[in-house]
Amino acid sequence: MTNNDRIVRVDDSLPDLTQVLSRRLLRLTILTLFLGTLLTVTSFACAADLVHWPDCPPGPQVNPYFFTTDPTDLWPAHFQTSPVASPFGGNCSLDVVSGQVMSIATSNGGFAFNTPGEVAGATYTITFDMQWVSGKDQWYFSNQEGDGIQNGLTFQVPYPGNSCWHHYQYTAAPGTNGLKTVMYVYQAGTGPQEMRIANVTMWQADNATPTTPQGVAAVVGEACGSCCEQPGEWTTNAYNSFRVRLPVGKDSDACLTESEGAVINKCNYEVSVVFDSPIIFRKDPIVHYITAQNYVNGTGTVGATCNIWSYDGNGKGKEGTNQTFKPNGEQALNFTSQKLGNTISLLCDLPVGEGISALHWNP
Repeated sequence: MTNNDRIVRVDDSLPDLTQVLSRRLLRLTILTLFLGTLLTVTSFACAADLVHWPDCPPGPQVNPYFFTTDPTDLWPAHFQTSPVASPFGGNCSLDVVSGQVMSIATSNGGFAFNTPGEVAGATYTITFDMQWVSGKDQWYFSNQEGDGIQNGLTFQVPYPGNSCWHHYQYTAAPGTNGLKTVMYVYQAGTGPQEMRIANVTMWQADNATPTTPQGVAAVVGEACGSCCEQPGEWTTNAYNSFRVRLPVGKDSDACLTESEGAVINKCNYEVSVVFDSPIIFRKDPIVHYITAQNYVNGTGTVGATCNIWSYDGNGKGKEGTNQTFKPNGEQALNFTSQKLGNTISLLCDLPVGEGISALHWNP
């Protein structure tokens, strides 16, 4: 099942993530950012808006979550208030970074917020502003209790094709699975990935027409321009951007050759290279991703192994995704950085006969 297949039928149990929850009885631990306690749900007897973030979301209501029992969850999902405001209103937003992919549940985690006061037989509309900062995988909203039984207020938000701010709306009834008190927002692609969300409102709207198609949030506004539009991806062929890292003391440049832009190891030993990947300086660093393509005519038995590093310029660095290519045939792999500093590099070990052909990344 692909990511695009998830959460299509809004009354089914949550795919992958919650099937494993019920099957293996993993406990989803929801951490409150400020209180350090389990998420508590506040009940309201009556309110015009069940959820309302007029600007910056309140800490006690919004909570990150991740699986503490999964040893592969090295970078838990987290968030912080960002001074970057939605052009649709407000003075700040919630900056959310999904965690490293968790193999047990095929999820990266995200955050959760309370949806108190749902009423049987009612219809609800949820609106929010959202901006992709890094990554292109969809985010999912699932109204449930952490047991995998989600109601009709469950939908996905596909990548809109750019990093402009978009205003979204989704209308539906809770349906046969009943009333729920928590909305889980998570991402299930190659993590970590980053987005900003602001101005979240949910209210009873019994006369509103349900969103079509069901299960997908509708875009009702877009704001681009100098205030919020980010540059597109930068690209280079591999031969124009590499430098030799290892081994030291050998003239490896003499036996690293070029073919259609690819750098290929024709030495009789493995060579480690690093690729230049310039990015834009920002006061608040973001998560970067590099997509690298292998050399399709590789002659080795194992492909190149690459990993992405972030550096702060002050002697600190953090390793991101580490992956190995197949030895030949077309393949592109995505490498995601950790959020640190304003320089990144892709380091690749090239076995004899193997190479890298091209790279592109978000600056």
